[in-house]
Amino acid sequence: MPITKIMVPLDGSELAERALHIVRELALTTRARVLVVRVVEPPSLLTLGDRLEAEARVVREAEDYVSRIAEDLQAVDIQAETAIPYDSDVLGGLLEQIRLKKPDLVVMSSHGRSGLGRWVYGSVAEALLARSPVPVIVVRAAGALRPFLPTVKPPRILVPLDGSEYGEAALPAAVELAKVFEGTLILARVVPVSQVAFVPETPIAMQMVLDEELKAAKEYLEQVAARVRGQDVKAATEIEVGPVVPELLEIARRVDADMIAISSHGRTGLSELVFGSVTLGLLRQAEVPILVVRPELIAAQQRVRQEPIEAGAKQFEALQVIELTAREAAVVESALKYFADVYPAGDPIRAEVKRIYEKLSRKEAAV
Repeated sequence: MPITKIMVPLDGSELAERALHIVRELALTTRARVLVVRVVEPPSLLTLGDRLEAEARVVREAEDYVSRIAEDLQAVDIQAETAIPYDSDVLGGLLEQIRLKKPDLVVMSSHGRSGLGRWVYGSVAEALLARSPVPVIVVRAAGALRPFLPTVKPPRILVPLDGSEYGEAALPAAVELAKVFEGTLILARVVPVSQVAFVPETPIAMQMVLDEELKAAKEYLEQVAARVRGQDVKAATEIEVGPVVPELLEIARRVDADMIAISSHGRTGLSELVFGSVTLGLLRQAEVPILVVRPELIAAQQRVRQEPIEAGAKQFEALQVIELTAREAAVVESALKYFADVYPAGDPIRAEVKRIYEKLSRKEAAV
């Protein structure tokens, strides 16, 4: 993922501008061009006076604002361009700029106007994370801001993994950043306590299950680390047991992480199915920037490559027959329904799971 263009959405507030320090660091090192975007919203219908004049005024103010930001970037030898889409749908305006200008990366603050306005996480920022076709770095605007200075100290980038392919979606972007800044990736796996919750409550049985989980986590992380090192990037591993978000935050503090790179969601077993809750927790609590990548993007790319092969082979796909008791079938059916309900819309696995669930739901009719 070479970084040649970076988009930074701004809304005129100091909170939103907190993203600019990372933009400068990235652009100065990669020589990427910066696209400064401010979506201009039409004046309220209740605006007093001439509405056309009010519209012209907000456009002029936006033009002056983005021009000033661009001039500040150009003053430190960063190429910059500006865009001020006029749209009542802020998210739609930003997504349209991504589509038209094709940035490799978006960098934005988690908060905007007053910290309580439309750009507060849970509104525009959250929606952009859910729909952006490119990776997004989010800078948490609330509280003290830890400087991201990779040109001063090679960064340590924490990459939480859950053992799934979707959970690895942020790896390519993290590897690219580590290469650019000669940094180190810290590959982390937290084994949730809930994964052994259904084990009979005897110390020996629980310890045996936990030992197996830790062994599997260690083997998995070492495999991923070997792949990363094969790309000439330094990598270390960390394993913990406990609640995922608190343990990841503790790892980040312990290894002095400068950034966290994470998939927007993944799979962590039946009890910790959606990684999205982990991502949301880190976005709200981490003291460092968060790089978020949607795994659907990776899946879509793989699907494009695989479909020509799979189309020809599909007619020869072998059937797998598994004997289940009525109770076992009911448990599987219930689990599949849970999968289908929690995966985000547009996730390629969601459609597949729903198809399998519908097959099981029709089993009685087929008898």
